[in-house]
Amino acid sequence: MMAPPETIDGAELEGVLSFIEENIRTIPLKELLFQVSSKGHKIPRELVHGINKAISELVGPRRQSIARFIVVSGPDRSGKETQCFNRRHFDGITGLNKFLSNQGYMVLGISLPSYHTTLGSIVAAYLNHPKATWKFDGEISKEYAWLLWSLDRAQHNSRILKWITKSTRHIVLSKRWLESNTIYQKNQGIDEGRILAFEDSIVKQSHTIILDAPIPTIKERLQGRSRDRYEQPETLQKVRELYLELPQLYPYGNFYLVDASREMREVNLDLIQLTKDSILSNFSPN
Repeated sequence: MMAPPETIDGAELEGVLSFIEENIRTIPLKELLFQVSSKGHKIPRELVHGINKAISELVGPRRQSIARFIVVSGPDRSGKETQCFNRRHFDGITGLNKFLSNQGYMVLGISLPSYHTTLGSIVAAYLNHPKATWKFDGEISKEYAWLLWSLDRAQHNSRILKWITKSTRHIVLSKRWLESNTIYQKNQGIDEGRILAFEDSIVKQSHTIILDAPIPTIKERLQGRSRDRYEQPETLQKVRELYLELPQLYPYGNFYLVDASREMREVNLDLIQLTKDSILSNFSPN
C-alpha cells in the first residue's frame, strides 16, 4: 500500500521561490543557500536540499547553445514520449534514442518534468498529476510557480555538460527543455525574458524539434485520460499558437517543425529522416 503524499506548505514554498528569484544574482551562494534553508524551515528537508542543489546550478556562468543537444518539444499529447523513447514499445516505432544509438552515438536521455526526482515531483504536485508524491496545503500563485520547472531542470545541468564534453560521440536527447517552460508560462502571463534571465546559467540545446498537432487531434488523444492543470481545453490552443512562434520567443539553436497529427509511424519516419538529414549532418564525424 502506497504511503499518502507528504504535505508542503504552499505559502512558505512560494516565499522561498520569491526570495530565490529576487536574490540569486545578488547574494553570495553560501549566504543564499543558508537563507533558503532558514526561510524554508517548514518545508521537508529533502525538498530544501534539492532546491539548494539546483540553486548551485543556477548561479554559474552564462550558458548558450551546446552542440549535440537535441530536444523534442510540443504541446501535450503531441507524441513526444513515444517519438523520443518509445517506452511503451509500439510496433514500427524507432525511438529517437535508439536511432541515435544505432548511428554510433552514446545517448543521455532526459524527460521533463522528471517526476521520479524530488524536484520533479513538486511539479507533479502543482499540476495535480497522478505521479505526485507531495501535496500542497494552499496554492502557489502563477507568479512564482514557473520556478518549480526551473529548479527541476537545473538538477540536470552539470550532468549534461559533463556528458557532452566527454566525447564528440555523446548526444543529449531531452523530451522538453527550457523552451517548454517559456511557452507554457507565457501562456500563464509570465514574460519569457524573466524565465530566460533566471535560467541564464542553464545549458541550451542546439536543435529543437517541435511536434505540432491541431487541437481537435490533441483533444481526441486526451479522451478518457485524467488531465493535469495544463491539459485543459482553454490552455491547449494558445500553447499550440505559442509553439509556432517559438523561434521568435526562444533565441537558442535551430528549429524544425514536424506534423504530428498523422499516424505515429508516419511521424516517426519523418522524424528519423529529419534527424539524419538536417541534424546529424551538422555534427562532427569524429
